[in-house]
Amino acid sequence: MIRKTWGEALLANVGLSLLSTVASWMTFPFIFWAVFNFKTAPALSIFVFACIGARFFITGLIVSILNAILKAALYVYAYEGRVPENFDADIFRNAFREE
Repeated sequence: MIRKTWGEALLANVGLSLLSTVASWMTFPFIFWAVFNFKTAPALSIFVFACIGARFFITGLIVSILNAILKAALYVYAYEGRVPENFDADIFRNAFREE
């Protein structure tokens, strides 16, 4: 079963990691602002750090949920040979076809 879907799982993990990385990069301007303005506006900087921490937590939660859904769909595809409901069959069947 693992031999059948290892490519799809690898590609999905790369995609989810890329999503998480891009979401993390978007917070760098806020981190820099909070660090450089900590002396002038400490309460606001602490609030920004708290929001950044919450954003990291929520992004991690969403990526973990998407990863679990994808692994379950790949398991059903590998074990039963059918594409689960609400998934595009062409994407599963043609993910690594040779051209």
